[in-house]
Order: sequence, then C-alpha cells, then structure tokens
Amino acid sequence: MKQIPCPCCSDTLYELRNISGSHAGWALSKDSTRLRSDRQGYYMKCPHCSKRVVFSTVSTVVGVGFGMAPKQICLECKDSD
Repeated sequence: MKQIPCPCCSDTLYELRNISGSHAGWALSKDSTRLRSDRQGYYMKCPHCSKRVVFSTVSTVVGVGFGMAPKQICLECKDSD
C-alpha cells in the first residue's frame, strides 16, 4: 500500500494498492476516498479537511487513468456528502 497525502492538509487522502499481472501498476484501495466528477471536472473531497482536491486524466500504457492535478487551490468542497 502507498498512502497519498492531501496537498491541503497533509493527512492521507487515499491509498493505492499494487496490482500484478498483465496490467501491473497501482489502483485505489477499496477504502480510499471516492473519485467524483461534476461540471468542473474530477476531484476527491478530503475526509480530514473537506477541501476539493482536483484530478485530471492522464494517459497510461493500458489506457486513460487519473492523477492529482499539479496545482491545487484548496477550496472548500461544496458537494452534499
């Protein structure tokens, strides 16, 4: 497992688990923060500070994946969760 910190508060935002086989790489663990989308794009709501952490699509060897955007503004998440 690999813990990924929130860029706004530094607590764990999500965890990645190593997957093996023909599509080896990393995937979100079952108990990770859910990746969401709305009109503004993809994001996760940090379970610790409630900030909106922006994600973007990235090309991978096996297709398209998601990565944390390099620039974060750390705004409050306005969703109803």
